[in-house]
Amino acid sequence: MDVKKLTAVLLLLTAIVLAACAPPAPTQDANSDIDPDTGAVAEQDTEATTGLLEIMLTDAPPDLNVEKALVTISSVEVHRAGGDDDDKGWITVVAAAQIFDLIAVKDAEAFLGSAELASGKYTQVRLHVEKAMATIDGTEYELQVPSEKIKLNHPFTIEPGSTTKLTLDFDAQKSIHQAGKKYMLKPTIKVTSEVK
Repeated sequence: MDVKKLTAVLLLLTAIVLAACAPPAPTQDANSDIDPDTGAVAEQDTEATTGLLEIMLTDAPPDLNVEKALVTISSVEVHRAGGDDDDKGWITVVAAAQIFDLIAVKDAEAFLGSAELASGKYTQVRLHVEKAMATIDGTEYELQVPSEKIKLNHPFTIEPGSTTKLTLDFDAQKSIHQAGKKYMLKPTIKVTSEVK
C-alpha cells in the first residue's frame, strides 16, 4: 500500500474513533430547553401555567320599589383569545343553574363560581339567564328576558399562580323595565376585575 492510501485510511479510522468517543448530544423534551451557550438542558417551570378565576355577583342599590329580583343563571362562560385554535374559544366556568336575589346582594357579594384556567388573555364573559322574577310593590312578576345569552365585553388576564377576581355588578334599576303591565329584564351589568 502506498503512502497516500495509508494516510487516507489512518485519517478515516481516526475520525471514526473520535466520533465514537464524543458525548451524546443532549435531547430536548417538551419540558426542557437547551442553553445555546453551554449546550446544557435546562428544565422549564411547569408548575405555574394556570391561574384561578373567581366570579362574584353584586348589585347597585336600586331606586325602584323592587323587593326581590330573582335571576336564574344557568351557566357562565369566558372567551380565551389564544394564538392557536386549540387554545382559544369559549370555556365553561359555571355549569349549574343558580338563583340570585339581586336585591339581597346589593350591599355584598355572592359567589357565582370559579375555575382553574390556562394563563393568558381573555376577552369576554357570557351569562346564560334562564329565568327572572321580581316582586314590585308586593306583586310578583315573571320578567321577560329578550336574550338569554348576555355577552359582557371585559378583557382580563389570567396570570400564572395568581387569582383573578371578576365582579359582575347588576344595576337592578336600569335592568328592570316596565312595558304596560309587564316587566322585562334587560341586564345592565358593570364588570370589574382585580388580580390577587
